[in-house]
Amino acid sequence: MSENLQIALESVEWIVPLWLASMLGLGAMTIQLWRRLARRRGAFRIAQAWRTLHRSESGAAYSLGWVLTLPFYVTFLAFTLECALLLVAKTGSVYSAFAGARTAIVWQSIEAGGAGQTGQRARQAAQQAFVPFANGMQKKNGSSSSGTASARERAYLAANAQFSQKKASPGFLRAKYKDAVESLAVTTTGPAQFNDDIVCRVVFHYRFHAPLIGPLLGQRGADGEYYRDVISTVALQNEGPQNKNGRLGITFASR
Repeated sequence: MSENLQIALESVEWIVPLWLASMLGLGAMTIQLWRRLARRRGAFRIAQAWRTLHRSESGAAYSLGWVLTLPFYVTFLAFTLECALLLVAKTGSVYSAFAGARTAIVWQSIEAGGAGQTGQRARQAAQQAFVPFANGMQKKNGSSSSGTASARERAYLAANAQFSQKKASPGFLRAKYKDAVESLAVTTTGPAQFNDDIVCRVVFHYRFHAPLIGPLLGQRGADGEYYRDVISTVALQNEGPQNKNGRLGITFASR
């Protein structure tokens, strides 16, 4: 339990309590705002009050409080959403790290001493596992959803079109795939012996969406945007064959 909790909280130890606090604060502000509006206008006249606010100068002085409060409320809302997106990225990085570690275990038994394609295949598996959690909207530093797709990207899109029940636009999927490939760094280490752990570490370079929140939670990159590294490290026992070369004796035809 403690190991799983450590994996879940790695690199987001402060984000979780901040997100919980912001959720409670945002909920309290929303409830208080609704109660005050209902007390002044009557619950059945709230919609009418919003419609007539811009038509008459009557009670305009009361709108000053809204003007002063609304920016803080929107900033608080953006902070809550940004923390939630960070935790979504963290969830994806954990899933991605497990996918990379499991793939490394399989390829470790194929190749002598773990040399060759083990790291490459683990990186590919981790990046493709992260695609559903990647950003499909932004375009990073010249990267876009247009252009020539790689063979792996085309295979991923073809598999999605064949097996997915809910079809997404190819451009959206390509943008998510490129974001996962460009923003996710994957490293695998081990094992020294046949039954040692294989460790997969993924680092997702999360880009902030809200300009005001980035300086608070992230660091400024060379492109002027704000980023935060979301890290997940998973260790799984290799359980490879106990022989001299550590190979299982079978091969896989895989792209």
